[in-house]
Amino acid sequence: MISKLTSNLVNKQLRVNNIFTIEDCTNVLEWDYLGYKLHNEQLGQDVYWPSNWSNTIITKINMMSAMISQVTLRGGADTIWVHPKNAKLITSFEYYYDKTIGGRYEVIITKRIESNQLFVGRKEYFNLTHVSKFLSESEPNDPICVPIEKVYKTPDEVEEYKGKLVGCIKLLNYDKSQNVRGTD
Repeated sequence: MISKLTSNLVNKQLRVNNIFTIEDCTNVLEWDYLGYKLHNEQLGQDVYWPSNWSNTIITKINMMSAMISQVTLRGGADTIWVHPKNAKLITSFEYYYDKTIGGRYEVIITKRIESNQLFVGRKEYFNLTHVSKFLSESEPNDPICVPIEKVYKTPDEVEEYKGKLVGCIKLLNYDKSQNVRGTD
């Protein structure tokens, strides 16, 4: 009983201090920093090294962006939130420039998310007033934009929809990577 109460208090404190928590997200993916080892074993050759394996995170980011677009009908992600402890993973891309990745994703480095989690989403999450909706389920057409309160009647329904605007990528073994980085 006491441990459950403590856990609930910790979760509430995380929500107050952090922009997002993993619980806020409808979609969650994983990316393993040491995954190049398994990948090379499966191929039977050394195709990836720590330095070029990091580039595969962009594939996960693009996958998350596509998932957001598909479930919200608003387009893909436009922002990546990353903890300073994990920022090198994103800022080391050759196409990282002026706090963006290729002009497609704005990159926000913030301590207001947990480390070893990367959040990908739409910045409008924070100021959502309208949603996209089809006029008719039976006759698919272009979605229209309607005020959010016309579609989602309760605060819980709004929060559930907002959870579709941002996704989390869990960064596995990134802490363990300190031993591997010297081989870059």
